[in-house]
Amino acid sequence: MTSTKAATPRRAHTSSRPTPRVGQVAKSAGVSAAPDLRLPRRWIEGVLPSELPQIAREISRRVQSDIPEYRWAAEAGHTRTIRESTEKALVTFVTQIFRTGEPTVETEAFFRELGRSEATDGRSLEALLAAFRLGALIAWRRIAAAAERNPLPSDIVARLAELVFSFADRLAQLAADGFADGRAEDVDGQGRLRTRLVRMILNQPTTSPESITELAVRVGWPVPDRVLVMELKDILTDPGAAFGPRALVDPEAAVPLVVLPAPVDVVLLAAAVAATGGRAVVGCTVSLVDAPKSLRWARLAARLRDEGVLPDHDLVVCDDHVPTLLLHAESGIGAVLVARRLQPLCDLPLARRLKFARLLAAWLEYGGSQADLAQTMNAHRQTVHYRVGRLQAMFGSQLADRDARLEILLALRWALPRWQREAAG
Repeated sequence: MTSTKAATPRRAHTSSRPTPRVGQVAKSAGVSAAPDLRLPRRWIEGVLPSELPQIAREISRRVQSDIPEYRWAAEAGHTRTIRESTEKALVTFVTQIFRTGEPTVETEAFFRELGRSEATDGRSLEALLAAFRLGALIAWRRIAAAAERNPLPSDIVARLAELVFSFADRLAQLAADGFADGRAEDVDGQGRLRTRLVRMILNQPTTSPESITELAVRVGWPVPDRVLVMELKDILTDPGAAFGPRALVDPEAAVPLVVLPAPVDVVLLAAAVAATGGRAVVGCTVSLVDAPKSLRWARLAARLRDEGVLPDHDLVVCDDHVPTLLLHAESGIGAVLVARRLQPLCDLPLARRLKFARLLAAWLEYGGSQADLAQTMNAHRQTVHYRVGRLQAMFGSQLADRDARLEILLALRWALPRWQREAAG
């Protein structure tokens, strides 16, 4: 029984008086009892009012833990609204028992608006009704336990049970009516549902796979096995139109986000990014459950592009730069490798250091072939032979050790962009 928005009744005849809190029911509830219930005075003034705060807490907790859609809402910061809706229902229930037997006009408007807000926020009617059913069951269990501690005649207990569940059905029907109104009014509902699906995917593992699948079915998004997450920057147009229906877009994020089923055609993707007028970084391809990791890679790559470590392209694809990303994922590991493996180069003046570093990186990448190296670097084979000899003298047995060669190559991946920026500056 919740909404991510404050449930403020819209009807003109709604009362503006504040709803009493659960703890205040003891004073307002004991005015006059419904004639067919005949609760003892100790129940009217003490037992029921004292139970309500615990009932409210348990219902709020169980709705958030047992119903996936409300679990996500609570994690997104809407616990207060869940609690307020629960307390409103309980206060109204006690008011019904002790006063008129009917919800007030203001209460009816509140729960209709609650249902309307649930619809516009993208939750399902099934989840909303499940919350009412769960709340009624918990409330009755608590009241039945109180009846064992503070005995009541069996006919009153039976009537009390009937009132609990019929009242929950009444509130659920009011919310369902509001839900139908909200669905009819909300022309942008599908867009909001898709945005919410992006956020649920990127909120894993907190969000359950079941709730993601349920919402994906509602918006008609075939759930893929593998995805990529893309960050957009400096866009000028609506990204939803550029990437098509298979892409899920959250345009309201601080940096717009897109979840893309894998694999992607990089040429078509570059064209879509260009259509937005902006720039993009695409995270590594991962399973759907690991989508938050793809986003972390994308954000790391965006930072490295801004720092000049990765190419300053309008589209950067993390899958093309995995070794560089690995080196920068853990702060300081690159510097450790440089100190461990590149000390012979660090002792050289910057210009010579860069010359030999580029040569060493190319030599390692070509597997030690000086012929290929001379052709690639457009240099005479004798010149290359001489310079490689200098490198072998500098690094000695390291160049014959497989693990050392790998570490040297990774250290060069980390150091070369920095030395190049230093030389340019």
